[in-house]
Amino acid sequence: MLKPTRGIGGRTRHASMNHHVQQAAGIAAFMVTEYAAFRDNG
Repeated sequence: MLKPTRGIGGRTRHASMNHHVQQAAGIAAFMVTEYAAFRDNG
């Protein structure tokens, strides 16, 4: 039976996922800002 990977492996995976979430949130915010500017400009 395999032990769950705790430590470097698990932490790296978690950090990578967290970074991906932050990147996606940043892209979404950027798209919303761009859309708002586009709408305001007509």
